[in-house]
Amino acid sequence: MGRASKNKKRHSPCADRISTLPDDIRKHILTKLPLRDAAKASVLSTKWRHLWAKMPSLVFDETFLPINTRKASQLMSKLCTVLLLHHGPLRELTLSQLPAPRSHPNLVESILMFLEKEGTVDSLTVTLGQQQHGTTTTTEGEEDRYLLPKRLFSTFFSSRLKTLRLSCCDVVWSSPCFEGFGVLHVLELRNVVFVKEESSSSSAWRFRCPLLSSLTLVDCGGKVFEEPDFVIEATKLGRFELDGKFSSLHLKDTPVLRTAILRKQFFSDGDEKEVEEDPSKLWDGLAAVESLYASGDLYRYLAGGNKETISLGRQLEMLTQLTLDGVCLSRRSDVWSALCLITKSPNLRRLSISMELKRRLIHDSIKSAQLGRLLNGEPKVHPLKTAEVKSFHGTKHEMVFVRWLLSSSPALETMEIELSSAGLSADDKESILAELNEFGRPSATTKVVIKQRHSSLTKNWGFRTL
Repeated sequence: MGRASKNKKRHSPCADRISTLPDDIRKHILTKLPLRDAAKASVLSTKWRHLWAKMPSLVFDETFLPINTRKASQLMSKLCTVLLLHHGPLRELTLSQLPAPRSHPNLVESILMFLEKEGTVDSLTVTLGQQQHGTTTTTEGEEDRYLLPKRLFSTFFSSRLKTLRLSCCDVVWSSPCFEGFGVLHVLELRNVVFVKEESSSSSAWRFRCPLLSSLTLVDCGGKVFEEPDFVIEATKLGRFELDGKFSSLHLKDTPVLRTAILRKQFFSDGDEKEVEEDPSKLWDGLAAVESLYASGDLYRYLAGGNKETISLGRQLEMLTQLTLDGVCLSRRSDVWSALCLITKSPNLRRLSISMELKRRLIHDSIKSAQLGRLLNGEPKVHPLKTAEVKSFHGTKHEMVFVRWLLSSSPALETMEIELSSAGLSADDKESILAELNEFGRPSATTKVVIKQRHSSLTKNWGFRTL
């Protein structure tokens, strides 16, 4: 009778089955909850009591202390309490809100010392404030930035960290800064300013991480990015994203780099300043890239000072997907760079290009007739299957380019043209559609789709076969 009662209780719909799960599974469940909620789970049963203190991952973000009650003293007290109560291996730590550095200047140093004592962390994310229009706002609303201590680059962290994400903070650059992270796999730096040490005489800036597979540099600053010898050396690097200002970039020994996202900005404010730089060191590092996104001033960087041709050496044999954002077809350097990327990719299958209008170009301009003559001398893009043209305004330059792309892509299966959503009247659109309909298709099976964003205008056009 007693055994039957126990079995009945065990299979009852009200039975506490979740508490019978192994500790590792229950701790994994808690990591999916905000830290405050994970701590509240202690009231469920004795098996859940203080289980949160054994979680391998701790996240201090806006859910840890609500914004309306956030004060430096409260946050400091609660954060220290959680760290002191934690026991067991701590693998991941995320800090995305901290008191202003002027009120607690040694807080980050203390947390790093705690992590060294724990001796188990391999993933660290530090987001110190929120970036707003070029400034950093801390939890108290002050425009202030943390200067990360040198302890972050100590032997312990360089030999332990596999993932490091830093955002909205300053880092002292004592070269070599990122040469000792022997097991680092993922490095993300966003809005990080590198402050060069006065005693440092070296001008070389190098990323040497033998196991690094993903590198992201977004809106980073400091003199190091103006140095002529900015070198990234990572034999395992598979993904690279760069968005910001840099003087020169050398991708060295990156044989497995498959994805590159490059948004180049110049240090000068002049949009039409002549550029004379050697981009071959960047180009050579893209030899194994399969997917490339390019935008910003990268086109002028690739063109350098050469106005008649771009000679960058090797072809991009592995490139199959190319995205060109913000191409101005009335600017010569944009045209040369776009054509170079397209025609030097013998295995290109998918092309996406977004147009940009630039009025009143004084330097580096090209007329539509010159563009037509230039395109007629370019080789065919034989393997291209899919082409996408966005922000199409119907200018003469854009019409010439689309006509060339249709006539130079014998294997093209689909071309999609998205009309610009701004600055085009109903009559403009009808005129554009009529002119596009005059263009021929490379084959009878090629589909040409013309549409407009945020509109029901979508039509498959039966263009004549070339």
